[in-house]
Amino acid sequence: MSELRVIERLEQMLHLALEIIDEQSALLNQHGIETDSGKLEAEERRFREDMEKWC
Repeated sequence: MSELRVIERLEQMLHLALEIIDEQSALLNQHGIETDSGKLEAEERRFREDMEKWC
């Protein structure tokens, strides 16, 4: 597999991960569930910001 194909596949995997995160976040929000520390929500925001920069 060429390096370009590996990069392309990694990008696809990141987009899939973001879709999964979106669905899980929606379910948690639907039930009013938040983490005590807010760490998970902060990491999600940072992940989304990084995704917007790179993809």
